Amino acid sequence: MAVSDRLSCQVRERADGVHLIVTGELDYSSRDAFNIAVRAVLTGYPGGVVLDLTAVRFVSSEGASSLIDAARRAADAGTRLTILTSPPVWRRLELLG
Repeated sequence: MAVSDRLSCQVRERADGVHLIVTGELDYSSRDAFNIAVRAVLTGYPGGVVLDLTAVRFVSSEGASSLIDAARRAADAGTRLTILTSPPVWRRLELLG
């Protein structure tokens, strides 16, 4: 799916819904690719969506903003969104507020 030099996104259909598996760094240079992938998944799979960020190494403030936008888009579409993160990414998101 969406790919930049710093980020890749793959879609996997599973029993609990579609998973968008994100690998790399979610920052200013990769946010457009991430946003395109999220929009495609939310449009193409109206059931539950899991954003799997367990292979993301870094999230900047711009990346966190993209995650907030993803949550808003899912809520507007009436889609359940679950976000999975690694402990370092979770700590970074907590610091960013």
